[in-house]
Amino acid sequence: MSESRSCAEILAQLDKLASSLQQEAPPAIPPDRTIGRLRAIVERLSKPKTATPAKCPPNYIDLWNSVGVSHPSELSNRAVRYLSWETDIAVRPAFQSVALAPERISSRSLQGLVRSVHRRWGSAVDTLSVGNLRLALTTYSRKNALIDKWKQNLVYVLNAEGPTRFAQEILTRGTTWDDVAAEWGLEPDSEFGNEVLTRSIPLSLTSRRSEDFQNTVRFVLPSRHWRPDSFKSCIQQLILASSRLSPQQASSLRDFILSDQRLLDPRLPRNGPNWAGISESATNIVIQWLSAEDIQLFFDHVLTNRNDPHGRKPFWLKYKGKVKRSRPLLSALDESRWFANSATQKKRNFGRMEYFCNTSAFLLDFGRVIVVEFSQVGNAVYVYEHRDVPDLDESFWSQARFSLNMLKQKEYCIERMTHSSLWQSKMRTLLAQFGIRPEN
Repeated sequence: MSESRSCAEILAQLDKLASSLQQEAPPAIPPDRTIGRLRAIVERLSKPKTATPAKCPPNYIDLWNSVGVSHPSELSNRAVRYLSWETDIAVRPAFQSVALAPERISSRSLQGLVRSVHRRWGSAVDTLSVGNLRLALTTYSRKNALIDKWKQNLVYVLNAEGPTRFAQEILTRGTTWDDVAAEWGLEPDSEFGNEVLTRSIPLSLTSRRSEDFQNTVRFVLPSRHWRPDSFKSCIQQLILASSRLSPQQASSLRDFILSDQRLLDPRLPRNGPNWAGISESATNIVIQWLSAEDIQLFFDHVLTNRNDPHGRKPFWLKYKGKVKRSRPLLSALDESRWFANSATQKKRNFGRMEYFCNTSAFLLDFGRVIVVEFSQVGNAVYVYEHRDVPDLDESFWSQARFSLNMLKQKEYCIERMTHSSLWQSKMRTLLAQFGIRPEN
């Protein structure tokens, strides 16, 4: 017979068992919020402490200009530390001979000198200024986490190929130059930084990793540390190399161009200054992209049920390389459908037809002639010479509503062509008379 136990004994046994289980249980996992805070603290503590640039007192600058290297003893160590951050003085070998003297050198002076040569990298990279700094960093004996990092990685910080190494790191990691510069205690807005961004472009075009190009568009091109001329030169380089890009890569580049305030749609007059300095051939490639997109969107999303029995879409797509400007003009009904469609709702390169108009229109400007197509069947296509319709030419990008009377000017058009079985042959012949021929 089993031994009978009292309730008190059973409770005591259960309490003992609970205490044992509690001791063996693993520690509680901290919440994600706590882990996030700890990670941020660790990252902040792991970054080398950098000196903050300070404005050099004018009297120190005057003192240097008056005594220079002739009487360096008149410069206090404090003055030398300040002058090390005064770029036009700090890059001079004469000043460096004073600042890098064993009795004067300091981590703050070294940081100021590196910052200064980076700000004048284009002219300083192959000079004695950089050589002096490399030697000084190599022989600097005091402990400083940032200086030690630079000393161990001179090929990054003070080497002609340093910008290439940083560029590769940006693309590989998928991060910004701001973040990388902060990790290295470097000023991002400098000639050195601009060179890092510039060298990212050829690397992304020759890389076998498709994500390198996407990282260029996502992290490199948006940087606010580009010099304007370098930015435009690199954009031109990417556009001219677009034939080697995948459709996804070309699309991401096009989307960047249309969204970045330094570029935007080159067809719009107000954006003309943005494209100054970018070659006409590169600009024309972008216009071809946008014109092809306009043609596809209009005939795919404006024509009722995407009905194109006359083959207008494939016909006009053959001329996308000849189009200078293109613009859909939407009726009220088509505009509401345009905004309701995820494929078109973010595309704002359209004008508006007058109220109560039951058809949309499409403008194609080929330079010498303007072609007007309509969405509703029963409407002929109108072809005008520029000189005959100055009102249509001048109002091409107007925000005012377009009337059918402006688009259908029978007395001025050189051709009013219905979409008969022979319309494509007739249109091809007409356009050829103006030197406008389709792509092969």
